[in-house]
Amino acid sequence: MGNYDDIEEGIIEGAHGHIEQSIKVAQAIHDIDARVTAVEPGLHAQNVTGAVTVAVEHEHTYELNATAAATVTLSGVPGCQAAVVWSGSAGTLEGTAMTAGATAVAVKLTAGWKIYVVGASTPGDTTAPIPGMLTPSAINSSGFSLTVTGASDDVALHALPFAFTTDNGVSWSAFQASNALAVTGKAAATAYQCHARVRDAAGNTADTAMVSVTTAAAGDSTPPTPGTIAESGITASGFTLTISGAADAGGLHATPYAFSTDNGATWSAYQASSVLAVTGKSASTSYQCRGRVRDAAGNTADTLMKTVTTGAASKTPDQVGSMFAWFDASDPAALTMAGSNVSAWADKSGNSRNASQATSGFQPTKTTINGKDAVQFNGAAVTRLRHSSTWTVDATVGYTMCIVARFDNAPGSSESPFSANPSGTFRTGAGGFGVSGGASVSGQTGAGVLFFTAMTVKNGGPSYTWVGSTKSAVSNNTTPNLSTAFQIGAYSDSSSPMTGAVCEVWLYPTIVSDADISALYSYAKTKWGTV
Repeated sequence: MGNYDDIEEGIIEGAHGHIEQSIKVAQAIHDIDARVTAVEPGLHAQNVTGAVTVAVEHEHTYELNATAAATVTLSGVPGCQAAVVWSGSAGTLEGTAMTAGATAVAVKLTAGWKIYVVGASTPGDTTAPIPGMLTPSAINSSGFSLTVTGASDDVALHALPFAFTTDNGVSWSAFQASNALAVTGKAAATAYQCHARVRDAAGNTADTAMVSVTTAAAGDSTPPTPGTIAESGITASGFTLTISGAADAGGLHATPYAFSTDNGATWSAYQASSVLAVTGKSASTSYQCRGRVRDAAGNTADTLMKTVTTGAASKTPDQVGSMFAWFDASDPAALTMAGSNVSAWADKSGNSRNASQATSGFQPTKTTINGKDAVQFNGAAVTRLRHSSTWTVDATVGYTMCIVARFDNAPGSSESPFSANPSGTFRTGAGGFGVSGGASVSGQTGAGVLFFTAMTVKNGGPSYTWVGSTKSAVSNNTTPNLSTAFQIGAYSDSSSPMTGAVCEVWLYPTIVSDADISALYSYAKTKWGTV
């Protein structure tokens, strides 16, 4: 910006050296007898109408006769100066109003043309600044704080750009450098109409919208305890914020909670609930979140800032990497029916690792979840689908399993939507998801809730599990020896059957990254409506 100002000042200083001479020339030309038909060198006569561009040469003079309303723009190199004499109809020259008999000097600067009309004042910066937004905080019975955010100007703000009023503009504070003002000495339980005034370097001003601030009732000027803010349910487009532990000796307000995702620049409206579902955010983006709590007297306090990063954009399972198997009940070609029973579930990965059940009494049925087909298992009948060939993985590389499923009843601790190794190495269960023989993860979703879970297992660990977007470490004291068959709907042929539905299963012969697990969770949430 400094280099641009220096260039422009240099050009203007050079131009001013010629302005007086150019004006004299223009004024003399204005008195030329209309009967003279010869055009002297450096003098150009032209009829103009409508939108037209005139090419300008340095220190030449142009007689422009507007035969109708004309909008004239000029072309020329920076530093070029010319005199312009206007006749005929009114119009504009590079945006400057011109009427018959007007004479002007045009100067080309780096940023564009400056038009100096003879007898008119030199145009300057007349554009008002953007005033931004005024936000109150720290409200008590005798005052509050006011802060301006987002103020800007196309050239520059003044060195002392901010002034404030608490009486709707009747009186103003002195202009100051700081964008914040501590207001004191106010009456308790009183509403004040506040504005901020912002001025630019040229002296133009603009006011923020009015904000009404009501001081707290007398006798209570102590802010509440704001508690803490925590995030949950993170997806690619949003998350949930929850304030916990807020309290006040005199009681909280009926609608005590507000939230910010931009570090306090803007706030949600106050609400009764301590929970806010945040939507419409960008994937893989960090947001600086705060909670604001107010008490019954109107005193406020903010939580500490918590950075929340949204999940990765959704990926389909095959976009994550090479797959061992992919079972998708919503695919029209996925399920083979034997009457009302499902006798086989086709592998969508292209590896032909299909799961099937020849015995009709052990065959699951088909159901619908959120408008899509899913496979319904009956724990009492130990229904299950089995892939009889072995799945052998490199124990040092590990593997990843993901499931979208639902338990229909309050699940028992031994229900298994999927089992990769009936000999006891790995399974998922309703009481938690974990490596068999190691610690499981508590907090499993209950009956009728569609959930997403994922697990990465590696010999010697670390192994992890996800329930929704929540990641937890699990102990693993066994080698991932997957050299046996796997089953959907039960842990083995006779134990840990589930009662519920399975929508999709994805198997990878590698450890999938956290970012891709997040992308798969977004996929499941968008497609199936998981929690």
